[in-house]
Amino acid sequence: MARTLWHNTMSLDGYVAGPNGDMDWMKAYVGPNERVTEVLPQIGAILIGARTYYGIRANPEQARPYGGAINVPCFVLTHADPNTAASGFTFLSREMQAVVDSAAALAGDRYVAVLGQQAGQAVMEAGLLDEILIHLVPALLGQGVRMFASDSPVRELTLKRCRRSAKVIDLWYTCEHHKPASGGVTS
Repeated sequence: MARTLWHNTMSLDGYVAGPNGDMDWMKAYVGPNERVTEVLPQIGAILIGARTYYGIRANPEQARPYGGAINVPCFVLTHADPNTAASGFTFLSREMQAVVDSAAALAGDRYVAVLGQQAGQAVMEAGLLDEILIHLVPALLGQGVRMFASDSPVRELTLKRCRRSAKVIDLWYTCEHHKPASGGVTS
């Protein structure tokens, strides 16, 4: 059964993009990473947000998530016309459970990698996020797009692995979702 994995690079002060969605700051940290090499064959489908999709498509050198290093089904959370999706991408605007189920059906027993802040936050808010892999980089952006919103049903993270490479610290967590208290009341 597929599991969801929010896979992201984050600055030390909690940002995944700089002001106006700028991603240029990440270039200094791109390079060989054991965790990325380890996780790529474990990915069976990818779920991304519209901003991430258009950012990838705007870079002719990339054109696919992970620079095209893997060829798996890619789903985009967007209300855009499904007929305008680039080859290899499927636009979805359904309820989050249905979106995750569509990706999971094609992922099989591998991960549905969730890329981008909006997609990750949406999957987390729906209570459908299983794991988070963060590549923590020694940069302080001071402003931009934060990885985590303060309103989340994930109440606890359990550190699964922590490894340091030359440029980053990789933090891999499992998510514990908030369970409704008896009587159906949540806090």
